[in-house]
Amino acid sequence: MAEDYYTSSPASPSPPRSETSEPAIVEQPNGATHVQNAKKQPPAKASSSAAAAFGNHIGKWKFRKIINHRWSGNDIELQIHWDDPDEITWEPERAIHRDAKSALISYWSRQPGGRPLNPQDPESFTIFAFKGVKGGPKKQRQILVEWVGWAKPTWEPEAVIKQTAPKLLKEYLQKRSGKQ
Repeated sequence: MAEDYYTSSPASPSPPRSETSEPAIVEQPNGATHVQNAKKQPPAKASSSAAAAFGNHIGKWKFRKIINHRWSGNDIELQIHWDDPDEITWEPERAIHRDAKSALISYWSRQPGGRPLNPQDPESFTIFAFKGVKGGPKKQRQILVEWVGWAKPTWEPEAVIKQTAPKLLKEYLQKRSGKQ
């Protein structure tokens, strides 16, 4: 699945967006789509019980811990210390989010300032999955979006998601309605 990017302004640490700003689509050279001037919540801190609960597995592979992180273009890579064999590799954040979300959120909660914003585009966030829909024809529908590297999903206007990730949204809505 191609990654879809959705740009938004978290409530902190960056300043809030102007209330008069309209979402604007920005096409990236790598084919990713970003939207500027949308709204998103900052990540939630993981609790110590959540940090203790994860099994430290990525797929079928067991790992000891997440050691470090770095930016690779618009994506974060995490340095993983594997259990067997005893080695260290860089893995995409999306894979860690998919297979060891609790470990990832726990890692970000221990970093000063939490999960870093993209230095090239601080308002860029990656959609991991859609989790729900609310609203109806007379009320603007909203889509519950799970973000790569963030603890909690947020409700986003369907109109903005249609502009930023139309294929991903169409697939989700078709699957949800039973149409393939």
